[in-house]
Amino acid sequence: MAFNFQVLETERLRLEPVGEEYSQIIWREFTPAVTRYMIPNPFASLAEAQVFVEACQQAFQRETDLELVILERSSGQFLGMISALGTKKRTPELGIWLKESAWGHGYGSEALRALAAWLWDYAPYPYLLYPVAQANLPSRHLIEACGGRLDNTYTQADAQGQPLETWEYRLPRP
Repeated sequence: MAFNFQVLETERLRLEPVGEEYSQIIWREFTPAVTRYMIPNPFASLAEAQVFVEACQQAFQRETDLELVILERSSGQFLGMISALGTKKRTPELGIWLKESAWGHGYGSEALRALAAWLWDYAPYPYLLYPVAQANLPSRHLIEACGGRLDNTYTQADAQGQPLETWEYRLPRP
């Protein structure tokens, strides 16, 4: 079962594997506002973002994670990233972030639905996981609008070691 993934297009978006050419924009757009409810901090340097991109590419080659950039289809403008982590596991974990100027345009649900559909064609996953900070209402609304159902709650530490109340949703196979 090989990824055989190159590009995924929707009406407005293009999802493609992250490449080194996106390191600088990822470093610039992965801001404190974007990471407010996330475990990682913004990258401290361009070099740190480059290391992240290299790790994403290695995981893609091993077919363990699928880390994609979200681009506006007609202009190629970078909007954010979406991922499926643990693709060799029974249930991969989805994650998404959008740059601040892309918030509120429906890009998140469009990208999430497209990636979920691709994943269900790729493997017989019974459901996909989507963990989100309890306080992150826009992200909770996103997964709920896509059909996700709250399945579990737990506390984990963020990058500063502070507790992060997490709600884990299941996105059932259609």
